[in-house]
Amino acid sequence: MTLFWPFFMLRTNWAGMTVQRLSARLDVGDIVHQSISNLDYGDELHDVACKAVVQDTKDISTILTTISLDQVVYHP
Repeated sequence: MTLFWPFFMLRTNWAGMTVQRLSARLDVGDIVHQSISNLDYGDELHDVACKAVVQDTKDISTILTTISLDQVVYHP
């Protein structure tokens, strides 16, 4: 989750979370899912961070409960 750049660039609608495949290097795994949350006027950095975590948790929960294990592909 990166919130510095969206706030620095005054693009708070870019604030969200990205789920990537694990890799040996930082931030190079394939993107599996991205989520953003609905923001309200007056939200501050802490509000946006909390909303991003809540939204991503909901998204991941939905993904994990709707995909059957035989659809999961392991990439070494």
